[in-house]
Amino acid sequence: MKNARLLWHIAAKELRLQASYRNKFLSDVSSHILGIAPILLITLALSGAEAGSELTELNRSQLLFVILGFTAFMAFGFGTPIMLYTGMAWAMTEEVHTGTIERNFLAPVPRTVVVLGHGAYYAALYAFHSVSLLMLAVVLLGGSMTITAESIAVSALTVIGLVALSLGVGLASAGLYLLVRDGSFFLLVVHRPVLILSGAIFLIDLLPRPLQILARLNPVTYGIDAFRGALGGRDTLAPLWTEVGIVYLSAVAAFVVGAWIFRRVIARQLRTGELIAY
Repeated sequence: MKNARLLWHIAAKELRLQASYRNKFLSDVSSHILGIAPILLITLALSGAEAGSELTELNRSQLLFVILGFTAFMAFGFGTPIMLYTGMAWAMTEEVHTGTIERNFLAPVPRTVVVLGHGAYYAALYAFHSVSLLMLAVVLLGGSMTITAESIAVSALTVIGLVALSLGVGLASAGLYLLVRDGSFFLLVVHRPVLILSGAIFLIDLLPRPLQILARLNPVTYGIDAFRGALGGRDTLAPLWTEVGIVYLSAVAAFVVGAWIFRRVIARQLRTGELIAY
């Protein structure tokens, strides 16, 4: 109970901090719309849709493919380049820059609770992105979507699983940032590869064979595929509930590995004094 209250307190503090940076906060809150708009426009242009004309069934199918894939990817938390400097790693950056990180990590509470408090704020932000994008999809393309009790259950559980997966990856990213002190490192090793190799905005079958294999090893791929398959009525790589299970198993694994990386980095830096190095 004490840890839960502390986590809530840290999440509220992170919200107040982010809201104090008004331009960045507004960018974070609206980044999913700003990120998907050019992708949808490119999709329309490549589909041959004419300005002012009614969308064909093919146009609607292509748009639905992109918007559902992007919606699911936003739940993972790294879905648009507009949000490059948002997440648990960047929360650690702020702690380092303000000189509060050592004091916070020496408090008599689990250090993972401290960083997960930051993560709770971002998890809420990612969930907001996915829910609002899904509402947009319903408004624009609801007639082309499959809305059933099962599809709603699969899509909801998939979003929760992808958010949980992002928390595990976020723990690892916070540790890696403190280790290398290079904000671009996480973008290069996680953001770009996961976006490219997830099928969020294109068909995996169009990738070269080696990249297809990597995409099928990416757990985010199955979350996106399940979400899109449930609401878009598309064939999936594996049975829907199997894909949901893959996402949750991956989330547990990511959390265990991420917590291990984070604890090891913090222990080492407290021992060597590197933690407060700027």
